[in-house]
Amino acid sequence: TWLHASLGTRVPYSAHAIPLVRFDPKGRPPPPPAAPVVVYSHGNGENLQSVYAWCETLANALGLPLFAYDYTGYGTNTDRATATRVHANLSSVLRHLKRRGHSNVVLYGRSIGTGPSIAAAVRYPELVRAVVLQSAFRSVVHCSRWLSMFSHVADIFPNETLLRAAVRQPVFLVHGTADTVVTFDQALHLVKAPCVAGHLWLIGAGHNDIETTPAYRRELVQAVRGFLREHGELGGSVERVHRAGVRQRV
Repeated sequence: TWLHASLGTRVPYSAHAIPLVRFDPKGRPPPPPAAPVVVYSHGNGENLQSVYAWCETLANALGLPLFAYDYTGYGTNTDRATATRVHANLSSVLRHLKRRGHSNVVLYGRSIGTGPSIAAAVRYPELVRAVVLQSAFRSVVHCSRWLSMFSHVADIFPNETLLRAAVRQPVFLVHGTADTVVTFDQALHLVKAPCVAGHLWLIGAGHNDIETTPAYRRELVQAVRGFLREHGELGGSVERVHRAGVRQRV
């Protein structure tokens, strides 16, 4: 399914935005638009197809609808990837959700997806209520393997600068201590930002094995759910959804 170009960019996204597909077998209605919706921005070596199963698991484990999409240049979105387009893709998604009445968004960025997620939190403070960052980097400059992709603007994702100076929403960090792609020392810098309200260091986890390792997956979901529960109406909404009968699958 494609978002229309009138929203900024033509973006492919999951056919049903991964709603609570197992929300309630008795047919009770899903959460209202006022309930949180998670917007998932995937990593560099991924696309919508490769992350769909994990997003479905995450949506059901959190008890929240989840919206997953592809960047320009990824998956079936075959135009050339640029920094401007990556940021515009997420903006298109957020405008789409706002037009549908959603006013309570949790941004979840993984790896390179943490860049547009942080920038969107700054740009849409009235819409974004919380941010989860998995395997986040300080900036592209600190991840040399990505420099060749974005050599024309090396510091397109100044994550640390934005977290320290501009992000006002509560932020939760998840990072593997054995990550060799985005090294763990970068997380130790980011955690000092005033907006960071919590973190989870997964001992021995790397960059690409968190979602595929049951123990890491369980720990991540439990920690993220606890983070959402602790922060205002987000927590209340999560609890109401769980009481309505969500079946958790982790």
